[in-house]
Amino acid sequence: MMNGNSVMIVGNLVSDLDLRVSEKGNHWALGAVARSYSIGEDAKHTDFFDFKILSGSLAKNAAASLKKGNRVAITGHLSQDKWETSEGGKRSKVVIVATSIAPDLTWAEASVTKNPFDGEAPVTAGPPQADGEAEFSEEPF
Repeated sequence: MMNGNSVMIVGNLVSDLDLRVSEKGNHWALGAVARSYSIGEDAKHTDFFDFKILSGSLAKNAAASLKKGNRVAITGHLSQDKWETSEGGKRSKVVIVATSIAPDLTWAEASVTKNPFDGEAPVTAGPPQADGEAEFSEEPF
């Protein structure tokens, strides 16, 4: 659920996603993207944005599919993480809670495989046929 805010960012993954498992066995992931742009003629600036993926299936799929340097599009909402240091100091930072993450296909190609559900065989799309239609091994959805 979007809590009154939404965000979309396109950038390059700073590192491979850090896939984790909670004490209850739920998968989640941490990552960061970098976005570079120019200010004026000579000044180049880079912003870094941390994100987390709390959906188990999205975290596992993203960690298996996306690698450091991949250009990705992330949508989600902003959240403020708060913690206390070992010295007792209070800290916080704003992170993106990703509800969707995908490769940016502007400068790349991707192949999509639907994950099995209840033991079903994965649905894979083959290359486009002469008539422009992709060939599916079974109904895609």
